[in-house]
Amino acid sequence: MPELIPKIKNVTTKESFFQSDSWFKLLRWLIIFFILIFFLLITLVWGIYRQKWQNYFIEAFTEIVPLPVATVDYYHPISIGEYSQNSRAIKTFLESQNASQSGGGFDFSTPEGIKKLEIVRKNIINQLIDNKIIELEARKRGIAFSNQDAFTIAEQIINRNNQRNENLMQLKLLYGWDEKTFAIETVKKMLYREKLTENLNNSGELKQIAQNRIREIQQKIQKGDNFENLAKEYSDASSRQYGGYLPPFTEDEAPAEFKNFVFQLSEGEISQPKETEVGWQIVKLEKKFSENGKNKVQIRAIFIKKDNFDDWLLNQKKEHSVQVFSGLYNWHAQMGKLYFKDENLNQLDDQINRDSLNEKTQELDFFLKQTKN
Repeated sequence: MPELIPKIKNVTTKESFFQSDSWFKLLRWLIIFFILIFFLLITLVWGIYRQKWQNYFIEAFTEIVPLPVATVDYYHPISIGEYSQNSRAIKTFLESQNASQSGGGFDFSTPEGIKKLEIVRKNIINQLIDNKIIELEARKRGIAFSNQDAFTIAEQIINRNNQRNENLMQLKLLYGWDEKTFAIETVKKMLYREKLTENLNNSGELKQIAQNRIREIQQKIQKGDNFENLAKEYSDASSRQYGGYLPPFTEDEAPAEFKNFVFQLSEGEISQPKETEVGWQIVKLEKKFSENGKNKVQIRAIFIKKDNFDDWLLNQKKEHSVQVFSGLYNWHAQMGKLYFKDENLNQLDDQINRDSLNEKTQELDFFLKQTKN
């Protein structure tokens, strides 16, 4: 019986606590605390999405709380944290390029630079949406990579030619990335794209897309559409900007893909599609003439790649539902990309040299090739 006395006293103490004012005071403070947290979160979400708040606190908050900057098919989010990480990387890269070129045009502290930075950020969201759709389509086909797979490949790339320290330093200087970030943000996405492209090539899907484009071009040619304009619209060659125009050449100078049939065409004649190892050529012979005793031709050409992954991806974008949670943009489903609601920014976007905005990708491709050799 004496042993039961302490237990009885303990129960009595607990019951008295829950019946006392102390419990109600604690409960009240807990309710106040959670209400404050709730309103703080609401304020942060409002500031991030509506007021475009950007500072170190916001970046840290979005790294912890996976708020979406966009979603694909409603259930597949792209987090603000991932977007911020990529934004910092490309901003670091472009500013480092600016420093190395002694003021080469990427000073984001000026009013014009701030507008350019907005364009860069829009392009990043576009790329993240592409990457998400690529991953979803790859998984549909049984292609999957874990973070560990990416870490393994990243380790191999960085350690090639016993230049680990140099490669890590280059990543840090150019993008502000460590090995882990490089693996997740670049290598893993590269693996999905490469394996999916390989799968589509093996299944013949990419070839079918190219053949569909060729049929579409032929139909427009038969209707009398201007060949120069068709080259600008469809050709995958760099000559598209010149309407498919190529400098005149003799039969000895003719590129291999043209040598066997171009000189048999009549002036103004358009060839049937000619298959090469990498794609198809449709040629219009503009004129034949003689120069220094040699016969020459002047042509326009439309080149269609066999493995045009970008065309396939554009078709997939039309099939997926994309939502972007920002008041700055509109998603154009048929074009498969974002546009600014501000028409002035759209006009500036059109004026800016696309090559300079894509330097990050080009530099990274160069980095990967160098470390793979």
